[in-house]
Amino acid sequence: MCFSAGVSAGLGYKFRYVVLAIWAVVAVLGGVLGGGVFDRLGETPTLSPRAESKQAGDRLHQLVPDGPVMIAVVKGRDVYDKALVDQVSGIVEQVRKLGPVAKVDDLYSSPGGQVSGDKLAMTIRVKLVDGLSEDERHGAEDQVKTLLHQISAPEVLVGGKELTERAFQEQAMSDLAIGEGVAFALLLVALFVIFGSVLGASIPLAVAVVSILVSLLALRLLAGVAPVSEYTVNIVTLLGLGLAVDYSLLIVARFREDGRSARRTIVISGLTVAASLLGLLFFDEPLLVSMALGGCVVVLVSAAVAVTLVPAILAVAGHRLKPAKVSDRLLPKLAGFAQRNAGQVTLWTVLGLALLSVPFLGVDLQNSDARALPASQEARRSYDAYQKMTGSAARPLDVIVEADDATPQVRDYMNKLLRLPGAHRLALDSDAPEGTTIIQLTPKGETTGAQARDLVTAVREVPTPFLVRVGGEAAEVVDYRSSVAKRLPIAVLAVLLATFALLFWLTRSLVVPLKALVFNLLTAGASFGLLSLLFGTLDLTTPVLLFVFVFGLSTDYEVFLLARITEARRNGLSDDRAVLDGITRTGRVVTAAAVCICLVFAGFAAGQLIAVRELGVGMLLAVLIDVTIVRGLLLPASMTVLGRWNWWPSTTRASSTLEGSR
Repeated sequence: MCFSAGVSAGLGYKFRYVVLAIWAVVAVLGGVLGGGVFDRLGETPTLSPRAESKQAGDRLHQLVPDGPVMIAVVKGRDVYDKALVDQVSGIVEQVRKLGPVAKVDDLYSSPGGQVSGDKLAMTIRVKLVDGLSEDERHGAEDQVKTLLHQISAPEVLVGGKELTERAFQEQAMSDLAIGEGVAFALLLVALFVIFGSVLGASIPLAVAVVSILVSLLALRLLAGVAPVSEYTVNIVTLLGLGLAVDYSLLIVARFREDGRSARRTIVISGLTVAASLLGLLFFDEPLLVSMALGGCVVVLVSAAVAVTLVPAILAVAGHRLKPAKVSDRLLPKLAGFAQRNAGQVTLWTVLGLALLSVPFLGVDLQNSDARALPASQEARRSYDAYQKMTGSAARPLDVIVEADDATPQVRDYMNKLLRLPGAHRLALDSDAPEGTTIIQLTPKGETTGAQARDLVTAVREVPTPFLVRVGGEAAEVVDYRSSVAKRLPIAVLAVLLATFALLFWLTRSLVVPLKALVFNLLTAGASFGLLSLLFGTLDLTTPVLLFVFVFGLSTDYEVFLLARITEARRNGLSDDRAVLDGITRTGRVVTAAAVCICLVFAGFAAGQLIAVRELGVGMLLAVLIDVTIVRGLLLPASMTVLGRWNWWPSTTRASSTLEGSR
C-alpha cells in the first residue's frame, strides 16, 4: 500500500510544510526561552504545608529565627598543635567579619567545642544571618568555604543541611546531562540498527528533541505560577525521550498501512499515561504535584508532536525510508507457547509476579539525606566525617510547647516524655521566648529509624492541656508516610477508573480493561519487589512515582497490542488467531520500543543520585517484565483461557459476526 493511502487523512500530510514550520518555530522558542526554566527551579517541599512536622518547623523558626548552618570538619592533624591553633583562630576571625555571617563557634573560642576522642578532628560551626535570598546564601557559602579550605590540614570538609540540598540540585542537573548524553548515544545506535538508515534513526530523536524543548518552554511558564523542582526536569527528559521514541516507532512502522489507526492508538495511549500521572495530583505534597504537572505536559506534547510532526516528515521523505529490521520472532514465539499451555502459563506467571512483589512489603522507606549523594561529594564526606566523630547520634525531635516550662503542667509533661519507650535524652532550648517551651527529645537508634518514628507517634499521643507540635526528621518521615497512605487509595482508584474508561473506549469490552489493570498492578508489584531486593532502602517518593510511571507505560504497550488485536478480531479472525495476529504484527514495534526505552532508562539508572537511580532501575525492570512476561506470556494465555468472554458484553454480537464469516 502506498504511503499516501495510510496517512493522507491526517493534518501532518495535508499541511506537511506548515506543520514542519510550526514545530520548528516552537522548538526554537523552546531552545531559546525554555532553558530559562533552569534559572527558576527551586526547592519544592516534599511535605504538605498541613503536615504537623512542617508546621512545627515553621513555628520553631518563628520563635528562634535561625539562619543556615555550615559545619566544617577539620581532621588528620593534632587539634592542639600551636601552628594549627593560630591558623584556625585567624581564619575564624576572618569568617566572623563577613557580612552574611551571624556567629562562628570553634574549639578554641567557644564553650563546648567539638573534638574527637583521638584529638585528630574538630568542628567549626558557622551560622549565617537569617533572611538571605538564595543567591546571597550561595555567595556567602562560597566565601566561607574558600576561607575554611585554607586551613592546613589533611582534610577540611564543609557541609550542612543547606549545602547538602544545594549539592542535590547540582547533582540532579549533572545526572540529567549525563543521562541525556548516554541515552541519546545509545538510542542513535539502536535506531540506526533498527532502521538501517540515518533518516529512520533521526525521526524518533527529532520528535524527542522537539517534545523536550516544547515541554521545557511550558515548564518555564508553569514556574511563573507554581514551584517547579529540578527533579521535574529529570522526569520531563526521561518521559520525553521514552514516549517520543515509542510513538514515533508506531507511526513509522504503520505509515504504509493505516495512519489514522496509528494516530488514534497514540492519542489513547497518551491520554492513559497522562491519566496515570494525574493521579499524583491527589496527593498533598508539592513535589509530587510538580512532577505530575511536568509529566502530563511532556506526555501530551510527545503525543501531539508524534501524530503531527512524524506524518509531516514521512510525507516529505517517507519514500526514502527503509523497512525496520527488528526481528518480530520473540513475542510471537512466546505468545504461541502461552496459547498452547494457556492454563498453566496463566497460573504460574500470576503466581511468579505475585511472589516477586513480596520483598516490597518489608522495604524501609526513608528521606534522602547526604548519604544519597555520591561518595565523592564534599557534603556527603562532611556528613560521614561528622557522624563518625559524634558517634552517629540520632538528631533530636523538636517538640514545640505553647506554654512556659516553669509551669507544673509542662514539667509533668517533660517527665512523661522521658519515660516513653525509645526516648534517650531530653534538653531545653534556652533561647525559647517566654510563654513557650522548645524541647529537644533525642530518640534511641537512628535519626529516622523505627524507634525514632515510634517515639514521634508516642509523643503525639500524650494528652496535654496546651498546644504541642512535633517536628524533626523522624516526624517528617512519619507525616509523609501517613499523608501518602491516606491519599493513596483515592489516587489509585482515580488512575484505575481513568485507565479502564480509556481502554473500554478502545476495545468496547469490560473484561479486557479489567485484566489490563490487574496485569499492570502485577507488573508494578514485581518491579517494586525486585527494586527492594537491589536497594534495600528506598526513597520515600520512589514507590509513588514508580507506580504511576509503570502503570502508564504498561498501559502504553497494552494499547499498542490491544489496538491490533481488536482490529484483527473485527476483521473476522477467531479470538486466538486475532491475539496471535495482533502480537505478530505489533511485536516488532513493541520489541523495538522496549529496547529503546530501556536504553533511555539505562542512561538515567547510571545517575549518581540514589533517588534518580532507583527510578531508572525500577522503570528498566518494569519494562522488561511487562514486555516479556506480561505481554508475551500472560496476555495471550489469559485471552485463550477466557476466549470469547474477553469481549463481554459485546460477545454475542461479535460471535455472530465470526460465525457468519466462517
